Amino acid sequence: MLQLSFCINPIIRSTHFWALATHHKAMKIRRVVQQRSDFLLKRVNFL
Repeated sequence: MLQLSFCINPIIRSTHFWALATHHKAMKIRRVVQQRSDFLLKRVNFL
């Protein structure tokens, strides 16, 4: 039983790390997209 958790623990840790990294990247991309769409909306309103 102890050996099983010893094997699973690093997998859970690495999965958690990748989930955090992916979430961080997704938030960054979303922010950039939001800025671009705001910029485009301002240009359209200006015209």
